Amino acid sequence: KKGASVLSSNRKKEFWYFTKEEDTVWQEYKNYLLQEKNWEKENIDQLDIETSSIMNEIINPTIKEVKRVQGLVLGYVQSGKTSNMAGVIAKAADSGYRFIIIFAGLTDALRRQTQVRIENDITKRTRERWYWLTDQYNDYIPTPQSLPDTKTNVTKICVVKKNVMILERLLGKINELTDSRILDMSTLIIDDECDQASLNTKENKDIAGDISGTNKRIKQMLQKLKIRSYIGYTATPNAPFLTNPQSADGTQSLFPSDFII
Repeated sequence: KKGASVLSSNRKKEFWYFTKEEDTVWQEYKNYLLQEKNWEKENIDQLDIETSSIMNEIINPTIKEVKRVQGLVLGYVQSGKTSNMAGVIAKAADSGYRFIIIFAGLTDALRRQTQVRIENDITKRTRERWYWLTDQYNDYIPTPQSLPDTKTNVTKICVVKKNVMILERLLGKINELTDSRILDMSTLIIDDECDQASLNTKENKDIAGDISGTNKRIKQMLQKLKIRSYIGYTATPNAPFLTNPQSADGTQSLFPSDFII
């Protein structure tokens, strides 16, 4: 297997991430792959290296610095993209990310498939470390209460469809939070099949300021959050990296301006 190659815009990059024995979520995931999924050790080591290289491109959540990082992970079809995503989720929780949002497809079936996979692979064996906002049967449903203020080692997590109404609900809840709560909530956004629905398909039409609904909500979410890493996953990267880095309305687009792996 070839290793991952990294295109990074950060010349003075800080290699902040390395795996540690006390990284419970990652260690449990590794054991699960070895013992229950019968992975070869060398493939697990490869996954460890690849996910660590992604971690070193995103924000170190322990440094409470307002920052936004956007990148793209290109995975060939059937190359273990979801395992890679799961590994990054595990390592992000171990590192101090307190909110993980996963955008999964356009259909209920795809969203549910991703939810089940992340539950089985990651959260089932470390339940005390997670607070789920979605489940196998329900996409994000807002409650009258605001987003929970979880304990320092508990990570809120949700798998949501790329649907304007659902994203609007989640955005509404994020908008209710105080700035100090948002600063305490370093967020990882994983956009699966990021070339689907997330991009502004109306960008170069006659009305320059016209933004497709899903794209608008994702960008508003990124604008509201303070410490946020956005990773798009795709096997068809042309659209994401041919996107204009700046949207027609003057805001930052979803272009992978920080790294491509």
